[in-house]
Amino acid sequence: REGHLAKFKEYWRWFATSGNHPRKVARWEVFVAEQFDAMPFNRGWCFNVGLALASGDRTASPDISADMKVRFDCAVIQDIDYLPEKGVDYSDCAVPIQLSSEIDRYDWKTPYLQSAGGIVGMSLRHWRQINGFGNNYFGWGGE
Repeated sequence: REGHLAKFKEYWRWFATSGNHPRKVARWEVFVAEQFDAMPFNRGWCFNVGLALASGDRTASPDISADMKVRFDCAVIQDIDYLPEKGVDYSDCAVPIQLSSEIDRYDWKTPYLQSAGGIVGMSLRHWRQINGFGNNYFGWGGE
């Protein structure tokens, strides 16, 4: 995963400044949430923790303070091994959107009908409405 993160950071610098034209996002905030225990990988939990920190959700943990909160319109949850495609709009979250279908890995289609993996964007209101990702799914793929 460290190799993916290094490549993601390098690519994201390019995407944030040159890859999203017309430029609709003035400021990007990127949070990396990683699991550091010996338990099976829990993708949903990692994403929920990252979103709780970004939104300053003090009900999630007593360690989160109000000053940690970042103002944002759209929260995009993304696997580290996916790179954004030029022209994909990360700013529009009026309705929840599954952006993984907009990559060539899956021939520009959703990989499977019930897919919630890869890249998903929603407003904070929508993330709270669905109560984030399930914390009871372990492993990779098929969320």
